[in-house]
This record gives sequence, C-alpha cells and structure tokens, in this order.
Amino acid sequence: MGWEILIDSDRDTGVFICNTVDQAFGPLINMHYCDTGGFYDWWNEIIGDDPRSMDESDLSAALYRFYGIQYDIKFIITAPDGTEIPGEYHSMTYCSLKGMYDVGWTEEQWDHWDCDDWENIMGTILKTRQCDMDGFGGTLSGHLFSPPSWASEDTSSGPQWRIVAINNGSERRSYGSYKTWDWYDDNGEVIHTGPYAPDDIRTLKRKS
Repeated sequence: MGWEILIDSDRDTGVFICNTVDQAFGPLINMHYCDTGGFYDWWNEIIGDDPRSMDESDLSAALYRFYGIQYDIKFIITAPDGTEIPGEYHSMTYCSLKGMYDVGWTEEQWDHWDCDDWENIMGTILKTRQCDMDGFGGTLSGHLFSPPSWASEDTSSGPQWRIVAINNGSERRSYGSYKTWDWYDDNGEVIHTGPYAPDDIRTLKRKS
C-alpha cells in the first residue's frame, strides 16, 4: 500500500491520503491548474520521495515548487546560427515552438542541433524550475544541452533558451478578459507588465 491524493473537484483542492491506514496528512493542495495524473507524474519525476516520510517543511516546500511551475511562460530559443524561435509553455500541459519548420535550416543543421527534441527538453526544463509559488525566482535562461567544457558563450555552446514573459494573472475589461504578463529583458529584470510585449505596437499605442 502507499499514498495517493484525494480531490474535491468542487473546490479544486486535494489532500494526501495514506491508503494503508486511510488517513489524510499534510497541507491542502491547490489543484486548479493540474489534474491528478499530472500531479503524480510531476511528483514522481521531480520530487521522488514518499510524502509520508517527509517532514512538514519539506512537504510544504515541495508543494510551493509545484505551484511555481503552474504558470504559462513565453520563451525564446536562440539557435547556434542566431535564429530566434519563440515558444510557449502551458501550465504543465504542453510546450510548443513556433516557426521552426519555416526557418529553412538544412537537414544537417536540423540533425546536428537535435531540433526534434527541443520541445520536449524545454517542457522538462520549465516543469523542473525551482521557482517560488508565484512562478518567479527560478532560472530564466540556460542551455538546451550541457555545453562542452571548451565551449564559450557563443555559437559553440549550442542552442540557448531564455524566458521572456511569465503570466501573472488576467485583466477584465468591458469587452472581456485577457492574460497579463511580466516581461523580462536579457538580464532577467521585469521591464513591463501587460498583455503584450513592450515593443508590440499595441503596447506602444496604449502608452502614447
């Protein structure tokens, strides 16, 4: 016997259950953005420990980490030739890249850079970020693959990724609601908050 989580679907709230003694334990779990299967997959892959054996502080820290990766994210992958491929990570459900097949890379480039694996790798990277429960504080950039020891921070280090925006909520207007984002510069500093990038024409119009 082991453990499982029991979900109150009306409240989108879960609780750990020891099914050996039929007893609940630990803090309540906000399941608003994740289903039971997604939680089990994430816990087993990232945490790995039996929650029954964890002390209260470690269990709470694990859940804060779980909450932190449940935010939609916009990112860019910069290929070794300098081409930037935009992508989005959707709250533990899937990761997608835009325009990769339209760039015109040769088959040799595609295979050499392992482009077929980019979406899965980015999904894993963003799912395992050690950020806080608001989705912030974690790593905002890095390499898709561990670069060789001799590589410099240029094309020899392989494809690199960078988070450009993290969803921070939504705004409601008379004509509906839309997501808002914290937008980051190359140094990982928030430079703008809103539904569109700071250099988007729609943002510039609102500021003018």
